[in-house]
Amino acid sequence: MTTLTRQLLAPQSARNASPQELYQLLSLQRSQVVDLILPAEKVQLLNGKLEVSGAEPILREDGVLDPNGSYRLTSHADGQLAGQFDIPVRYLRRLRDENVDLLDFNVNSWAQHESYAEKKILARLFWANDPEHPDVVGVARSFLSNRYGARDNFDALASTIAGVRDAGLAADSLRFHGDLTEKHFYVVIDAPEIQGYAHKLVENYRSPYRNAHGGEDAFNLPIVSAGLIVKNSEVGSSTLSITPRIVIRICNNGAQIAKDVVAFRHTGARLEEGAVDWAGDTRAALNQLQQKQVRDAVKTFLTQDYVEKTVRELEAESDAPVNDIPKVIEAVTQEFGYTEAEGKDLMNFFMDGGQRTAGGVFNAVTAMVQGYEDADRAYEVEASAVPAMAFVAKMAQEVAA
Repeated sequence: MTTLTRQLLAPQSARNASPQELYQLLSLQRSQVVDLILPAEKVQLLNGKLEVSGAEPILREDGVLDPNGSYRLTSHADGQLAGQFDIPVRYLRRLRDENVDLLDFNVNSWAQHESYAEKKILARLFWANDPEHPDVVGVARSFLSNRYGARDNFDALASTIAGVRDAGLAADSLRFHGDLTEKHFYVVIDAPEIQGYAHKLVENYRSPYRNAHGGEDAFNLPIVSAGLIVKNSEVGSSTLSITPRIVIRICNNGAQIAKDVVAFRHTGARLEEGAVDWAGDTRAALNQLQQKQVRDAVKTFLTQDYVEKTVRELEAESDAPVNDIPKVIEAVTQEFGYTEAEGKDLMNFFMDGGQRTAGGVFNAVTAMVQGYEDADRAYEVEASAVPAMAFVAKMAQEVAA
Protein backbone atom coordinates (compact mmCIF):
# COMPACT_ATOMS: atom_id res chain seq x y z
CA MET A 1 0.00 0.00 0.00
CA THR A 2 1.10 3.57 -0.68
CA THR A 3 3.05 5.44 1.98
CA LEU A 4 1.23 8.69 2.59
CA THR A 5 2.91 12.06 2.23
CA ARG A 6 1.95 15.05 4.30
CA GLN A 7 -0.40 17.63 2.83
CA LEU A 8 -0.07 21.35 3.39
CA LEU A 9 -1.34 22.17 6.88
CA ALA A 10 -4.98 23.24 6.86
CA PRO A 11 -5.77 26.76 8.12
CA GLN A 12 -6.24 26.75 11.88
CA SER A 13 -8.92 29.43 12.03
CA ALA A 14 -11.78 31.02 10.10
CA ARG A 15 -14.03 34.00 10.84
CA ASN A 16 -17.56 34.52 9.52
CA ALA A 17 -17.13 31.68 7.03
CA SER A 18 -19.91 30.35 4.83
CA PRO A 19 -21.13 26.72 5.16
CA GLN A 20 -19.31 25.89 1.92
CA GLU A 21 -16.05 27.37 3.21
CA LEU A 22 -16.43 25.54 6.50
CA TYR A 23 -17.15 22.26 4.72
CA GLN A 24 -13.94 22.51 2.69
CA LEU A 25 -11.80 23.57 5.65
CA LEU A 26 -13.13 20.95 8.06
CA SER A 27 -12.83 18.21 5.43
CA LEU A 28 -9.15 19.04 5.01
CA GLN A 29 -8.55 19.21 8.76
CA ARG A 30 -10.25 15.86 9.28
CA SER A 31 -7.91 14.23 6.73
CA GLN A 32 -4.92 15.47 8.77
CA VAL A 33 -6.09 14.29 12.19
CA VAL A 34 -3.99 11.70 14.02
CA ASP A 35 -5.07 10.59 17.50
CA LEU A 36 -2.60 8.62 19.63
CA ILE A 37 -2.98 7.14 23.09
CA LEU A 38 0.41 7.51 24.75
CA PRO A 39 1.59 6.22 28.13
CA ALA A 40 2.61 9.23 30.17
CA GLU A 41 6.27 8.19 30.05
CA LYS A 42 6.23 8.54 26.24
CA VAL A 43 5.06 12.15 26.33
CA GLN A 44 8.49 13.65 25.79
CA LEU A 45 9.60 17.07 24.60
CA LEU A 46 12.71 17.95 22.62
CA ASN A 47 13.41 21.62 22.00
CA GLY A 48 9.90 22.32 23.22
CA LYS A 49 8.27 19.98 20.69
CA LEU A 50 6.49 16.70 21.25
CA GLU A 51 8.65 13.78 20.10
CA VAL A 52 6.61 10.77 19.00
CA SER A 53 8.77 7.66 18.61
CA GLY A 54 8.13 3.94 18.45
CA ALA A 55 4.55 4.38 17.26
CA GLU A 56 3.19 1.77 14.86
CA PRO A 57 2.38 2.84 11.29
CA ILE A 58 -1.30 3.72 10.84
CA LEU A 59 -3.17 1.93 8.08
CA ARG A 60 -5.72 4.14 6.33
CA GLU A 61 -7.92 3.62 3.31
CA ASP A 62 -5.60 5.71 1.12
CA GLY A 63 -2.27 4.48 2.44
CA VAL A 64 0.08 4.01 5.39
CA LEU A 65 0.91 6.94 7.68
CA ASP A 66 4.02 7.12 9.86
CA PRO A 67 3.11 9.30 12.89
CA ASN A 68 6.63 9.41 14.34
CA GLY A 69 8.46 12.72 14.48
CA SER A 70 8.32 16.17 16.07
CA TYR A 71 5.10 18.15 16.61
CA ARG A 72 4.97 21.79 17.59
CA LEU A 73 2.51 22.56 20.40
CA THR A 74 -0.28 25.11 20.19
CA SER A 75 -0.77 27.46 23.12
CA HIS A 76 -3.88 25.49 24.06
CA ALA A 77 -1.91 22.21 24.03
CA ASP A 78 0.72 23.78 26.29
CA GLY A 79 -1.96 24.58 28.84
CA GLN A 80 -3.38 21.06 28.75
CA LEU A 81 0.07 19.49 28.97
CA ALA A 82 0.70 21.49 32.12
CA GLY A 83 -2.56 20.20 33.55
CA GLN A 84 -1.73 16.57 32.76
CA PHE A 85 1.38 16.74 34.94
CA ASP A 86 0.20 19.29 37.51
CA ILE A 87 2.70 21.91 36.37
CA PRO A 88 1.56 25.52 36.94
CA VAL A 89 0.47 26.87 33.57
CA ARG A 90 2.07 30.28 34.03
CA TYR A 91 5.36 28.62 34.91
CA LEU A 92 5.24 26.36 31.86
CA ARG A 93 4.46 29.30 29.58
CA ARG A 94 7.38 31.25 31.05
CA LEU A 95 9.69 28.33 30.34
CA ARG A 96 8.35 28.18 26.78
CA ASP A 97 9.31 31.84 26.33
CA GLU A 98 12.55 31.99 28.30
CA ASN A 99 14.14 28.55 28.85
CA VAL A 100 13.11 25.74 26.51
CA ASP A 101 15.72 23.34 27.88
CA LEU A 102 14.20 23.68 31.34
CA LEU A 103 10.74 23.24 29.80
CA ASP A 104 11.87 19.91 28.31
CA PHE A 105 13.41 18.84 31.63
CA ASN A 106 10.29 19.65 33.67
CA VAL A 107 7.80 17.91 31.38
CA ASN A 108 10.00 14.88 30.67
CA SER A 109 10.88 14.34 34.32
CA TRP A 110 7.28 14.47 35.50
CA ALA A 111 6.10 12.30 32.61
CA GLN A 112 8.44 9.54 33.81
CA HIS A 113 7.66 10.01 37.49
CA GLU A 114 6.19 6.98 39.24
CA SER A 115 3.06 8.91 40.22
CA TYR A 116 2.04 8.90 36.53
CA ALA A 117 3.07 5.30 35.79
CA GLU A 118 -0.51 4.20 35.02
CA LYS A 119 -1.56 7.36 33.23
CA LYS A 120 -2.48 7.33 29.55
CA ILE A 121 -3.02 10.46 27.50
CA LEU A 122 -4.87 11.10 24.25
CA ALA A 123 -2.68 13.29 22.04
CA ARG A 124 -4.73 14.91 19.29
CA LEU A 125 -2.44 15.84 16.41
CA PHE A 126 -2.49 17.27 12.91
CA TRP A 127 -0.09 15.34 10.65
CA ALA A 128 0.73 17.85 7.93
CA ASN A 129 3.43 19.89 6.25
CA ASP A 130 3.86 23.23 8.02
CA PRO A 131 6.00 25.57 5.87
CA GLU A 132 6.62 27.91 8.80
CA HIS A 133 8.05 25.02 10.81
CA PRO A 134 9.89 22.71 8.38
CA ASP A 135 11.47 20.73 11.24
CA VAL A 136 8.15 19.21 12.36
CA VAL A 137 5.75 16.63 10.97
CA GLY A 138 2.69 18.33 12.38
CA VAL A 139 0.92 20.08 15.23
CA ALA A 140 0.10 18.83 18.73
CA ARG A 141 -3.16 20.58 19.50
CA SER A 142 -4.48 18.81 22.60
CA PHE A 143 -3.62 16.44 25.46
CA LEU A 144 -6.72 14.79 26.91
CA SER A 145 -7.94 11.93 29.04
CA ASN A 146 -8.11 8.52 27.41
CA ARG A 147 -11.82 8.57 28.28
CA TYR A 148 -12.44 11.42 25.87
CA GLY A 149 -15.40 10.76 23.58
CA ALA A 150 -15.19 11.27 19.82
CA ARG A 151 -16.04 14.85 18.88
CA ASP A 152 -15.56 16.05 15.35
CA ASN A 153 -16.19 19.54 13.98
CA PHE A 154 -17.05 18.25 10.52
CA ASP A 155 -19.67 15.96 12.05
CA ALA A 156 -21.01 18.84 14.13
CA LEU A 157 -21.54 20.90 10.97
CA ALA A 158 -23.20 18.05 9.11
CA SER A 159 -25.40 17.16 12.09
CA THR A 160 -26.47 20.79 12.47
CA ILE A 161 -27.56 21.08 8.86
CA ALA A 162 -29.34 17.71 9.01
CA GLY A 163 -31.01 18.62 12.31
CA VAL A 164 -32.38 21.86 10.85
CA ARG A 165 -33.74 19.92 7.89
CA ASP A 166 -35.36 17.32 10.16
CA ALA A 167 -37.03 20.11 12.14
CA GLY A 168 -38.88 21.11 8.98
CA LEU A 169 -37.19 24.46 8.30
CA ALA A 170 -36.14 25.26 4.76
CA ALA A 171 -32.43 25.96 4.47
CA ASP A 172 -33.05 28.90 2.15
CA SER A 173 -35.08 30.64 4.88
CA LEU A 174 -32.07 30.66 7.21
CA ARG A 175 -28.69 32.36 7.30
CA PHE A 176 -25.66 30.30 8.28
CA HIS A 177 -22.12 31.31 9.11
CA GLY A 178 -19.40 29.90 11.31
CA ASP A 179 -16.14 30.49 13.12
CA LEU A 180 -13.23 28.18 13.80
CA THR A 181 -10.55 28.82 16.41
CA GLU A 182 -7.76 26.86 18.04
CA LYS A 183 -10.23 25.76 20.71
CA HIS A 184 -13.77 25.94 19.34
CA PHE A 185 -16.03 25.60 16.35
CA TYR A 186 -19.21 27.67 16.11
CA VAL A 187 -22.17 27.43 13.74
CA VAL A 188 -24.47 30.44 13.90
CA ILE A 189 -27.99 30.16 12.51
CA ASP A 190 -30.24 33.18 12.01
CA ALA A 191 -33.92 32.78 11.14
CA PRO A 192 -34.96 36.26 9.93
CA GLU A 193 -38.51 35.13 9.13
CA ILE A 194 -39.18 34.15 12.76
CA GLN A 195 -39.77 37.56 14.31
CA GLY A 196 -40.86 39.35 17.43
CA TYR A 197 -41.38 42.97 18.43
CA ALA A 198 -39.13 44.69 20.96
CA HIS A 199 -40.21 48.29 21.43
CA LYS A 200 -38.70 48.83 24.87
CA LEU A 201 -35.50 46.91 24.19
CA VAL A 202 -34.50 49.23 21.35
CA GLU A 203 -36.37 52.37 22.34
CA ASN A 204 -34.23 55.42 21.45
CA TYR A 205 -31.38 53.14 20.36
CA ARG A 206 -29.17 54.33 17.51
CA SER A 207 -27.26 51.69 15.58
CA PRO A 208 -23.51 52.43 15.46
CA TYR A 209 -23.24 50.51 12.21
CA ARG A 210 -26.24 51.65 10.18
CA ASN A 211 -28.29 54.80 9.74
CA ALA A 212 -31.15 53.32 11.73
CA HIS A 213 -32.68 53.72 15.15
CA GLY A 214 -35.29 52.10 17.36
CA GLY A 215 -38.16 54.42 16.57
CA GLU A 216 -41.47 53.46 15.03
CA ASP A 217 -40.16 54.12 11.52
CA ALA A 218 -37.22 51.73 11.79
CA PHE A 219 -38.14 48.83 9.51
CA ASN A 220 -41.79 49.73 10.21
CA LEU A 221 -41.49 48.39 13.77
CA PRO A 222 -38.57 47.41 16.02
CA ILE A 223 -38.04 43.76 15.13
CA VAL A 224 -35.92 40.97 16.54
CA SER A 225 -35.51 37.55 15.01
CA ALA A 226 -34.66 34.06 16.19
CA GLY A 227 -31.33 32.28 16.05
CA LEU A 228 -29.09 29.81 17.76
CA ILE A 229 -25.40 28.91 18.15
CA VAL A 230 -24.05 25.37 17.96
CA LYS A 231 -20.67 25.16 19.67
CA ASN A 232 -18.25 22.24 19.59
CA SER A 233 -14.68 21.51 20.60
CA GLU A 234 -12.39 18.75 19.37
CA VAL A 235 -9.73 19.66 21.93
CA GLY A 236 -11.56 19.48 25.24
CA SER A 237 -12.41 23.16 25.66
CA SER A 238 -16.15 22.61 25.93
CA THR A 239 -18.96 20.18 25.41
CA LEU A 240 -21.28 20.26 22.43
CA SER A 241 -23.84 22.95 23.23
CA ILE A 242 -26.78 24.71 21.61
CA THR A 243 -27.58 28.25 22.75
CA PRO A 244 -30.64 30.23 21.63
CA ARG A 245 -29.98 33.72 20.36
CA ILE A 246 -31.98 36.74 19.29
CA VAL A 247 -30.85 39.18 16.63
CA ILE A 248 -31.85 42.85 16.63
CA ARG A 249 -32.54 43.70 13.01
CA ILE A 250 -31.63 47.41 12.99
CA CYS A 251 -28.03 46.67 13.94
CA ASN A 252 -27.50 42.89 13.64
CA ASN A 253 -26.58 42.78 17.33
CA GLY A 254 -26.88 39.22 18.59
CA ALA A 255 -27.62 38.25 22.19
CA GLN A 256 -27.23 34.76 23.61
CA ILE A 257 -29.89 33.50 26.01
CA ALA A 258 -27.46 31.49 28.11
CA LYS A 259 -30.01 30.42 30.73
CA ASP A 260 -31.60 28.15 28.12
CA VAL A 261 -28.40 26.60 26.77
CA VAL A 262 -28.54 22.87 26.11
CA ALA A 263 -25.22 21.08 26.64
CA PHE A 264 -24.28 17.46 25.95
CA ARG A 265 -21.32 15.64 27.43
CA HIS A 266 -20.17 12.49 25.65
CA THR A 267 -17.64 10.36 27.54
CA GLY A 268 -16.12 7.49 25.62
CA ALA A 269 -14.87 4.09 26.72
CA ARG A 270 -11.34 3.90 28.08
CA LEU A 271 -8.94 3.90 25.13
CA GLU A 272 -5.86 1.72 25.03
CA GLU A 273 -2.37 2.59 23.81
CA GLY A 274 -1.83 3.23 20.11
CA ALA A 275 -3.57 5.00 17.27
CA VAL A 276 -7.25 5.69 17.80
CA ASP A 277 -9.66 4.69 15.05
CA TRP A 278 -13.02 6.23 15.85
CA ALA A 279 -15.19 3.40 14.53
CA GLY A 280 -17.67 4.21 11.80
CA ASP A 281 -20.64 2.89 13.78
CA THR A 282 -19.59 4.91 16.86
CA ARG A 283 -19.33 8.07 14.79
CA ALA A 284 -22.65 7.35 13.06
CA ALA A 285 -24.39 6.88 16.42
CA LEU A 286 -23.01 10.17 17.75
CA ASN A 287 -24.02 11.99 14.58
CA GLN A 288 -27.53 10.63 14.82
CA LEU A 289 -27.74 11.76 18.44
CA GLN A 290 -26.41 15.24 17.62
CA GLN A 291 -28.83 15.53 14.71
CA LYS A 292 -31.76 14.81 17.02
CA GLN A 293 -30.44 17.28 19.59
CA VAL A 294 -30.23 20.04 16.98
CA ARG A 295 -33.68 19.14 15.64
CA ASP A 296 -35.20 19.40 19.12
CA ALA A 297 -33.41 22.70 19.80
CA VAL A 298 -34.62 24.15 16.51
CA LYS A 299 -38.20 23.17 17.30
CA THR A 300 -37.87 24.83 20.72
CA PHE A 301 -35.85 27.96 20.00
CA LEU A 302 -36.59 28.91 16.40
CA THR A 303 -40.22 29.76 17.05
CA GLN A 304 -42.14 32.99 17.37
CA ASP A 305 -43.43 31.91 20.79
CA TYR A 306 -39.89 31.54 22.12
CA VAL A 307 -38.81 34.89 20.67
CA GLU A 308 -41.79 36.72 22.15
CA LYS A 309 -41.36 35.09 25.56
CA THR A 310 -37.66 35.97 25.59
CA VAL A 311 -38.31 39.58 24.58
CA ARG A 312 -40.83 39.98 27.39
CA GLU A 313 -38.27 38.71 29.89
CA LEU A 314 -35.57 41.03 28.57
CA GLU A 315 -37.83 44.07 28.49
CA ALA A 316 -38.78 43.56 32.13
CA GLU A 317 -35.29 44.90 32.98
CA SER A 318 -34.27 46.91 29.94
CA ASP A 319 -35.75 50.30 30.94
CA ALA A 320 -33.95 50.56 34.30
CA PRO A 321 -32.26 54.00 34.25
CA VAL A 322 -28.51 54.61 34.13
CA ASN A 323 -27.82 57.92 35.86
CA ASP A 324 -24.18 57.77 36.93
CA ILE A 325 -22.77 56.52 33.63
CA PRO A 326 -19.04 56.27 34.52
CA LYS A 327 -19.84 54.39 37.73
CA VAL A 328 -22.14 51.92 35.99
CA ILE A 329 -19.76 51.23 33.11
CA GLU A 330 -16.86 50.72 35.51
CA ALA A 331 -18.95 48.37 37.65
CA VAL A 332 -20.00 46.30 34.63
CA THR A 333 -16.41 46.16 33.37
CA GLN A 334 -15.19 44.80 36.70
CA GLU A 335 -18.11 42.44 37.29
CA PHE A 336 -17.75 40.69 33.93
CA GLY A 337 -13.98 40.74 33.62
CA TYR A 338 -13.72 43.02 30.61
CA THR A 339 -10.28 44.32 29.80
CA GLU A 340 -9.46 48.02 30.09
CA ALA A 341 -9.81 48.36 26.31
CA GLU A 342 -13.16 46.57 26.38
CA GLY A 343 -14.35 48.87 29.16
CA LYS A 344 -13.51 51.87 26.99
CA ASP A 345 -15.33 50.29 24.05
CA LEU A 346 -18.35 49.68 26.24
CA MET A 347 -18.44 53.33 27.25
CA ASN A 348 -18.13 54.49 23.64
CA PHE A 349 -20.82 52.18 22.29
CA PHE A 350 -23.10 53.02 25.21
CA MET A 351 -22.80 56.74 24.54
CA ASP A 352 -23.18 56.30 20.77
CA GLY A 353 -26.26 54.12 21.24
CA GLY A 354 -28.16 56.90 22.98
CA GLN A 355 -30.02 54.70 25.49
CA ARG A 356 -29.39 55.72 29.11
CA THR A 357 -30.84 52.48 30.41
CA ALA A 358 -29.89 48.91 31.27
CA GLY A 359 -31.05 48.05 27.76
CA GLY A 360 -28.46 50.51 26.49
CA VAL A 361 -25.74 48.51 28.23
CA PHE A 362 -27.16 45.33 26.69
CA ASN A 363 -27.06 46.86 23.20
CA ALA A 364 -23.59 48.32 23.74
CA VAL A 365 -22.16 44.91 24.67
CA THR A 366 -23.74 43.15 21.70
CA ALA A 367 -22.65 45.93 19.34
CA MET A 368 -19.02 46.15 20.40
CA VAL A 369 -18.27 42.45 19.84
CA GLN A 370 -19.17 42.64 16.15
CA GLY A 371 -15.74 44.01 15.35
CA TYR A 372 -13.75 41.46 17.36
CA GLU A 373 -11.22 39.42 15.38
CA ASP A 374 -10.91 36.92 18.24
CA ALA A 375 -14.01 34.78 17.75
CA ASP A 376 -13.73 33.03 21.13
CA ARG A 377 -13.65 36.37 22.94
CA ALA A 378 -16.48 37.73 20.82
CA TYR A 379 -18.81 34.88 21.79
CA GLU A 380 -17.67 35.02 25.41
CA VAL A 381 -18.39 38.74 25.74
CA GLU A 382 -21.65 38.49 23.78
CA ALA A 383 -22.85 35.89 26.30
CA SER A 384 -22.45 38.51 29.06
CA ALA A 385 -24.90 40.99 27.52
CA VAL A 386 -28.06 39.66 29.18
CA PRO A 387 -26.40 39.19 32.62
CA ALA A 388 -24.91 42.70 32.30
CA MET A 389 -28.36 44.17 31.72
CA ALA A 390 -29.70 42.34 34.77
CA PHE A 391 -26.72 43.56 36.81
CA VAL A 392 -27.38 47.19 35.84
CA ALA A 393 -31.09 46.82 36.57
CA LYS A 394 -30.26 45.52 40.04
CA MET A 395 -27.91 48.49 40.60
CA ALA A 396 -30.76 50.85 39.66
CA GLN A 397 -33.10 49.12 42.12
CA GLU A 398 -30.57 49.45 44.92
CA VAL A 399 -30.11 53.16 44.19
CA ALA A 400 -33.88 53.71 44.14
CA ALA A 401 -34.26 51.93 47.46
